[in-house]
Amino acid sequence: MGLREEAQKAYKLCLERDRRLAEEFAEKAAEAFREKFGVKPDEVKPVKYGLAVVMADGIMFAAVPCYGG
Repeated sequence: MGLREEAQKAYKLCLERDRRLAEEFAEKAAEAFREKFGVKPDEVKPVKYGLAVVMADGIMFAAVPCYGG
C-alpha cells in the first residue's frame, strides 16, 4: 500500500472517529437535557464533538460541555 492509500485510510478513520464521538456527545446531551428539564428533546443533532443542537418545544438549544459542574 502506497503513501497516498495510507493517508486516505488514516483520514477515513479520523472522520469515522469524529462522527462517533459527535454522536456519543449528542446522546449524552439528550440525557442531560432530560435530567435537567424533565422532558425528552424532540430532536438532537450532533454537529461535532463538544457541540450538539437540541430541539425541544420549538426552541433550539446548543449543547456544549460544562466543565466544573
